[in-house]
Amino acid sequence: MIKTPKPAVGPCPDDKATTQKARIGIFSSIYDMPDVDNKKGEVLEKLCGGHRLIDVLLYAPHGYVDRTNTSLTEDSIGRIVTFVALVKQHIPPPPGKKSHGTPYRILLESEVGPVSLIFFNHSRGYLSNSLKVGCQCVVSGKLEEYRGALQLVHPDYATPKLDQMQEICILEPLYSVAKGFHSRIMHKLIQTFVQLLPDWQEWLRPDVLSQNSWHSWKKSVEGMHNPDSVHDVHLYKSRLAYDELLSYHAAMHFAKQSRATKGVAVKSCGAYRKLVEENLGFELTAGQKSAIEAITRDQESEKQMTVLLQGDVGSGKQ
Repeated sequence: MIKTPKPAVGPCPDDKATTQKARIGIFSSIYDMPDVDNKKGEVLEKLCGGHRLIDVLLYAPHGYVDRTNTSLTEDSIGRIVTFVALVKQHIPPPPGKKSHGTPYRILLESEVGPVSLIFFNHSRGYLSNSLKVGCQCVVSGKLEEYRGALQLVHPDYATPKLDQMQEICILEPLYSVAKGFHSRIMHKLIQTFVQLLPDWQEWLRPDVLSQNSWHSWKKSVEGMHNPDSVHDVHLYKSRLAYDELLSYHAAMHFAKQSRATKGVAVKSCGAYRKLVEENLGFELTAGQKSAIEAITRDQESEKQMTVLLQGDVGSGKQ
């Protein structure tokens, strides 16, 4: 009798993302995240002050660039615009020394008419290959007017990939980053991390959320890094700031509760303390004597001891 082998037990290919989400937690290591090698992980850890996922997720942008304006009108001059246009002509500078200071121009045809892209000291080969004549492209940058014509000097984005229009036309977050680690790389990584987070049960009461017009924790993290409007940023950040204060006070509460647990009293006759003080070679100050007495009382008490010894540099805390 031929036995039919049992099928392998495990998630279906379509369930891989779900299974991965189930394993992800806010205290997971960033080195276990997709697209994070050791080099990126070290940079992230240094920037965000920790190696956990939550350290990166709470690394707030220091500002935003509004790329949602798609109107090429007079009101948009001097502002960031994002639009789709047709590449009509490349006008490279003439060869030789006479071309010094002459820009590379690319003429586009937009919905409102001609627009020029201006590049100084740019690779001719790269521009001619990436923005080919007859192809459409997505452009985003500061719109200017020069001699009655619209132009963008060194646009932030100029790509033939039209499917990136939705990714570019956003309120783009700006991060404080290290050399060689662009702000856009940080944004892309954080977007990936957020998508891997499971939908946890909300820990704040519904009335607290409603009263402050707050969203869930996950939505607040996601919104802080990819907001729909500047107004929403305040709501997202205030929710996360509240969580930080709440967790701090909760930790302090539990610390106080732990002190209520009976501890071990350490009592002595003070002979060794007296011996040390007599051989110090200097007279203790009133503040030092007071600190020693307070610590001694805590040691002799049956309550658990939690002491912060504070003093200026060189004041003899050790």
